Amino acid sequence: MTGSTSETTADPARDDSGAPPWLPLAIAMAAAGFSLRPPITALGAALGFVPETAEFDPAVLGWVVTVPLWCYALGGVLTPRAAARWGTARTVTAALAVMTAGQLLRVTGGAVALLAGTTITALATAVLATLLPVLAARSGALMPRLTAIYAPAIGIGSAAGAFATAPISAASSWRWGLALWAPLCAVALALWLRARWQPNTPAPSPPARTDATQSTRTSDGHDRGSWTGDDAAQSTRTSDRHDHRSQTADDAAHGTRTSDRHDHRSRTADDAAHGTRTSDGHDRGSRAGGDAAQGTRTSEDRAEHDRGLRGGGVVSLRGRIWGSRLAWAMAVLFGGWAVGAFAVMSWLPSIYRDAGVDGTWAGVLLGLAAAAGIPVAVVLPGWVRRAWGGPGRDIPILAVTGLPAVGLLGLWWAPAVVPWLWAIGVGVGLGGLSLILTLIPLSAPGPRPATTLSAVTHGAGYAVAGGGVAALSTLRVHSDDWGPIIWILLAACVIQAVAGATVLRSGPSGSRCGVSGWR
Repeated sequence: MTGSTSETTADPARDDSGAPPWLPLAIAMAAAGFSLRPPITALGAALGFVPETAEFDPAVLGWVVTVPLWCYALGGVLTPRAAARWGTARTVTAALAVMTAGQLLRVTGGAVALLAGTTITALATAVLATLLPVLAARSGALMPRLTAIYAPAIGIGSAAGAFATAPISAASSWRWGLALWAPLCAVALALWLRARWQPNTPAPSPPARTDATQSTRTSDGHDRGSWTGDDAAQSTRTSDRHDHRSQTADDAAHGTRTSDRHDHRSRTADDAAHGTRTSDGHDRGSRAGGDAAQGTRTSEDRAEHDRGLRGGGVVSLRGRIWGSRLAWAMAVLFGGWAVGAFAVMSWLPSIYRDAGVDGTWAGVLLGLAAAAGIPVAVVLPGWVRRAWGGPGRDIPILAVTGLPAVGLLGLWWAPAVVPWLWAIGVGVGLGGLSLILTLIPLSAPGPRPATTLSAVTHGAGYAVAGGGVAALSTLRVHSDDWGPIIWILLAACVIQAVAGATVLRSGPSGSRCGVSGWR
């Protein structure tokens, strides 16, 4: 015990240096978010400078662009298993380390090294992208703040990757343009390790804190576990006392939930799935205590609650979620966004170059498109939360699909006329990622359901996107006309709008999805 209850109570929002105790985590998440996109966005800018040889023919380069999407789909499926086995913190650490190594590998040889390094990097990126919303969901009251920090960082990283790669590749070689981003992943890894082992990295403080919560925050080790090692801590609990403290702290961090039966079911069922119950008697006692804490419940509610407890926790939840309209809508929304984003990042410079725009200026226009998504990513999280379940709930999705449609029409009609305007239009769609990242924790009733929903969204979404981009790549190989590809991307905007409206109409967290069954 390194702290005291009185010290924690006196100033819960500051550490000894006067900085918020969650600041190291926020910085680490921002650095991780910044490092997510440059390894991929740099490809579109750098591959234009790869000499056309027998080794680097258009078919090979087309695979280099498409493979990341399939890797993202696979990574989204494998992430929950990896996080359950090794813990969220260790999985994030491994992802950042592998991203660094993969980016170095792909510039050390020929086409095989480029393809292998890109594959490894994309797999690690998929894992990290899946877990960032989960880390935000675990932060409770700080979820909007952390999302508003790391989601724009993703857009900034995308813009930086596009802006810097083309000039560097033109001045030196495409290898230097790609290798530039490996050290940034190493920096993100160092910041993450610092945040993970930060002695005073507590769970976020809600407006009203109970005595039980204050007493549990006097231990530095427990606080650190609640932030970054939650999964690992839950899988290695050695006493019911620690289990009870973790649930109490989690309840306080997420506000007062004594009337929310979904939250109680989530904790109890998840604990059952992870083997944290030491005896049948203790499990029955926890159920009884949960019922008493939640007050009077109707017979129908009680029966539904028992079904949730017998449902097998996270494992059965993952099985039921595939029958959920909400989950499929999220996957389609993400898949439509990914198709558009990867097509823009990979081919926007080529569209401009084929229209007569200078190659370096075409790369700068790609950076402008990525930069246009940054303010969108900053504004969307708060906007979505305010509109969630309200009369203006459809406006955010219409904005991030309508403006890109205008930009695509401009690229089809006259790409060399006011090219910066069309770049900004399609760039707004790139910022739509923050909308999806915000909807994941909002649509799930707790951190573990958020892990499952995030995995399904990323895994199925990238599978859809992989098929879409593969089809577009095949179409591109057999046609010199960008028109069909642009019209397919316009159709993807319409599909995104429909899927996004479905998700946004689902209402507040837990109203359309519960641990006893995703609907």
